[in-house]
Amino acid sequence: MKRSHAYLLLVAAAWSVFVWVSFVVIQLHSADPSDRTLGFRVVHFTLAGISILFAVAVARVGWIHLRGRRTRLGRPLPSQDLTRTGS
Repeated sequence: MKRSHAYLLLVAAAWSVFVWVSFVVIQLHSADPSDRTLGFRVVHFTLAGISILFAVAVARVGWIHLRGRRTRLGRPLPSQDLTRTGS
């Protein structure tokens, strides 16, 4: 994956979190509580939660590729070991 693709994943994840958090805050602070039904809020808050979880997963993939696919210990993954030969 190219670095630009990893950055695109991070930006898309950040945008998704921004949009859904903004939506939830606006809904929670709306002046007229009867403006939306309970069902509307439950469905959209559930969608917001799921979308934020997807955004976290997408950001993780982007971050891993941006950091060079290193493990938690900082060692390269076996598929990246350049000292191995193909034989």
